[in-house]
Amino acid sequence: NPFRFKKEYINNSDAIKIIFIGSLNRKEKSFDFLLAALTKINKKILLNVYSYHKQENENLWIPPNVQLNLGNPLNEVGLRKEFCKNDLFVIPSRRDTFPLSLLEAMDTGILFISSDRVGLTERFPESFNKFVVPFGNAEKLKDKILELHNLDYSKKNKLADEIKNFASGFSWDKITNNYVRLYNELLKHV
Repeated sequence: NPFRFKKEYINNSDAIKIIFIGSLNRKEKSFDFLLAALTKINKKILLNVYSYHKQENENLWIPPNVQLNLGNPLNEVGLRKEFCKNDLFVIPSRRDTFPLSLLEAMDTGILFISSDRVGLTERFPESFNKFVVPFGNAEKLKDKILELHNLDYSKKNKLADEIKNFASGFSWDKITNNYVRLYNELLKHV
């Protein structure tokens, strides 16, 4: 399977490598919320941003501690490889019902942080609440980034396995079977 990628944490680097997926111009993706949190971190941040199309830094103010990389659009294999090159995937959205990028990231096992406005978080087991922050609270997002970054690599790899295991429950086969079952149930009542 070409999509079998697994994030391996080996050691902690000084710089924090974060990946963000989405258009910088789409307000609901809340890139501004992410930047507000990164401003508060006293470490170098390598922020890699990917979208479906090439983006330009449209006069965005970027904090001095942040090195912004606006990557070219990637196919699924390229995106999964990119997830594995980063330390954290952050999805700070103000609203996002069921972001496939989060599932794709989770399938690699990368540690992630999501705002509580992302619909997929409603499906998380209670133990995954540690990856969720209140939307708009830059202080909590900053704290969570540092907390996850500072974990021992063996703890990171244990969490990566838990994340990957959770994501495996959302394969196309499992999702389509659930929809077929749901539709058949609904048809019984028509």
